[in-house]
Amino acid sequence: MHRSDQIFHVRGLLFRKKVFFLVAVSLCPCFSGVKAGEDESVNVRIIEQGIEHQRDGDGHAYAIASLHRYKALKGENDLYEPIFAGKDFKEFHDFDVDGDGNPANDTVGCMPFSLDKKNPMSPDAPFYDINFGQRWFGGATIYHANTNDTTFTENGMNDFEEGMGFQPRRNWTLFHEIYEPFRPWRMYQLAIWQKFDFMNGGDKYKVSFDENSRLAYLVMRYYMGIEGFRFVVRNGDKFYISEKVFKGAGPELGDKGGVAHTIYPAKEKWAEYNPSAPYRIDFDSKNAKFADLKFDDVSAVGWYMFKDSLICGYLGHKWYAFEADAVVTRPKKPSWHLDMAKIGDAYISKTEVPYETWRKIHRLKRSNTFVLQKNYTFDEYGDLGSMDYSASLGRDDKFSQDEPVTGITLHDMLAWCNALSEAESKEPCYYIDPEFKEKFREVRRSMLFIEPFKMPEVFVKWSADGYRIPTASELIGVSDVSDRSDMSDKTIPAAKATPNSKGICGLPGNVWEPVWDCGDSFKPGSDILLFGGDFTGKSGGSLSASPWGDRPYGGNWNIGLRVLRREKGGGKPADTKADSSIPNWKISAATLTTADPSRQWQAPSLEPESLVLAQIPGEDFSLGKTEVSFIQWKQVFNWAVAHGYEFDHGGEMGSMSYWGWGEDWKAGEHSTTEPVTGISHFDAMVWLNALSELRGKTPVYYHDKACKKIYKKSYAFRPLMMWLGEHSQLSEEKKLRYWYKETDDSFVKQGADGYRLPSRSEFEECLKKLKWKNLAELARFARTLDTSNLRTSPCGSLDADPNGLFDMLGNVSEMSHDTDLGKNKGCVYERLGGGFFDMAGQIGKPATKSRESSRGLIYPDTGIRVAQ
Repeated sequence: MHRSDQIFHVRGLLFRKKVFFLVAVSLCPCFSGVKAGEDESVNVRIIEQGIEHQRDGDGHAYAIASLHRYKALKGENDLYEPIFAGKDFKEFHDFDVDGDGNPANDTVGCMPFSLDKKNPMSPDAPFYDINFGQRWFGGATIYHANTNDTTFTENGMNDFEEGMGFQPRRNWTLFHEIYEPFRPWRMYQLAIWQKFDFMNGGDKYKVSFDENSRLAYLVMRYYMGIEGFRFVVRNGDKFYISEKVFKGAGPELGDKGGVAHTIYPAKEKWAEYNPSAPYRIDFDSKNAKFADLKFDDVSAVGWYMFKDSLICGYLGHKWYAFEADAVVTRPKKPSWHLDMAKIGDAYISKTEVPYETWRKIHRLKRSNTFVLQKNYTFDEYGDLGSMDYSASLGRDDKFSQDEPVTGITLHDMLAWCNALSEAESKEPCYYIDPEFKEKFREVRRSMLFIEPFKMPEVFVKWSADGYRIPTASELIGVSDVSDRSDMSDKTIPAAKATPNSKGICGLPGNVWEPVWDCGDSFKPGSDILLFGGDFTGKSGGSLSASPWGDRPYGGNWNIGLRVLRREKGGGKPADTKADSSIPNWKISAATLTTADPSRQWQAPSLEPESLVLAQIPGEDFSLGKTEVSFIQWKQVFNWAVAHGYEFDHGGEMGSMSYWGWGEDWKAGEHSTTEPVTGISHFDAMVWLNALSELRGKTPVYYHDKACKKIYKKSYAFRPLMMWLGEHSQLSEEKKLRYWYKETDDSFVKQGADGYRLPSRSEFEECLKKLKWKNLAELARFARTLDTSNLRTSPCGSLDADPNGLFDMLGNVSEMSHDTDLGKNKGCVYERLGGGFFDMAGQIGKPATKSRESSRGLIYPDTGIRVAQ
């Protein structure tokens, strides 16, 4: 055992004694600045349904009529099988639709109405993220006369097709396209979000409406044949429906524009509404009695779409997002996402911001499906503690999601503080104008804009009650410089660091933390002051992950953040400078940490030697024996950056950013030997070209058709934070462009001996030899939903297949070389082999054959395998 390991484990015993003290302190209301039994009633966001629906942002449906009621259920041989929308569709012949006295010649078709927690209308599936109220319930009904059957022609989620620059935003869809004049019909849809999914304490505490409470619903495309919408609220156990009717999909911006239908429920009239299973969700407005209503026990919110006229026709409904603000009466505490201590008149987070908290808010607020306020674009997605450092040194270290987030820029931190503030309905602190009218939201702008993005000066509003970076004086006030007990060889979970005398963990130690020492605004390129030191105990800049040195200004493996907030109306804190007794490190845009020539590779070489390819018998190509591990990725990545290559993303360890599925799911630890994920298709091409150059091969990918300019710079995709009509108008003014036509074509040099991604045909040829009859046989060589426990594992840790290849099924999907895919040419690639939350029985079958992924997005279940 190395000396650092001995120190770490001995102090681990000390941690257990001190952590008990920390937990006891945090449960004491007086310590956190909250009096026992003190409640507050605050108007906050309770539902924000609008994050991208699946697979970390792509919104890609398995099929256009598949996603309502999608489930993954255990079937034969303990293998999972999918339940698609069509399988859940029911028909009844017990209702006289047209009043002719004969119900037998009419059909009622429905997605049955249900409020059962286990039966949402949205998918209940491992690829669908329900962390922030994304789960919705209800049903849909067609009353169809003079027919023996009926159907929804679209029933779920729209496939890849929307708009400018191939945006990943997708819409929920429900269509009925029947034109026969002697087969008239009526149609209804009800969508409900329930209390157990409310945010900001609404799931546990009393929810009511005041005059500022509001419900909002975005319809952006296809309002056809619909007669209107009403809003729905359940108070206690009784449903009510609004008198006000909303119509249209975009009068403000034209048919392609989009409009947010908004209601203030305390100011409207309501009538009782009694939806019932399996299909009676229609509302009798003619006999309804509308009146003012006091909502004092809100337990569900939603909307109702209707076509009451019994005529034939066409109904097309596409919707995007739903948001709700309400009054939650809850225990008063400084934060609903972070454990904070009250020091003087401020609340400061007891730990550095954990990765899990960072990523949850990041996922929630980076979506371009929104109703009431625009969301955020970030530069970096964040790392798990010191994972980059460990991987660069070739160490098989493990990290948990409660370690501090690292690898993010200061501007990412400021935008995230604003995002967290808005998630909790607090006033953001950071703005791009001194009048505080425009919030700081964009760290990286979509490259669809022709005009280059310039990072703005960021101004701080001291009187706001939102989250911000502490000033030097505020951090000095909680620092305990005598505590240096957490030295180790890697970061540790944020809350497991030994607390100081004020109950604050990780000060000093674990990771460096930035402080705000720039007055009332931060100008782009200004120096950044860091406090506290890191887990190594070394001086700032003396250690590097990359052998060629790190540039910490853009985010680093030993820099995290801690946040602070005050109650509304506070003033600017005192300006205190750090003294020599407090570890501090000032970095600039030009800072380069100490290089380590002893670890530097010299091309041409076979590094990394662990990356081995196998010649496929009877074929003219070779494939990597395993998926590329995070260690392999990071080591080549470091060489590439030092030799002029530019990436958008630095990579992730397997499923480290996965959000979970099922009540028993636990995040667990992740290792640097798991497959690299969290990279775009463009990043993969850059990396493979770097590997080719490192090993003395001819690169495969180029920026130009003549294959003269080696592909060395990744396209940096970020979604437009606009509604469809907004960017359609901008494009007419030549302010936007289509990226796959004008900004990032990539070309392949035929006959090059360098490294590339495998083609679908090559991959499928290798899969032909894979045979399995049952779960036990499958588990020997594949980690799919059926066998993975919903997480990735180290590369090559199962049995090899007959070709000597590992993980060709499961663990992570693998990017393909092919991007010429029909109408989406240049925009997508087809992912191969399935990942840890794909069902083994469905990989490659027609029901899930459309397995395209956006070239610009990153996923927790997709990595790469090298081909040559």
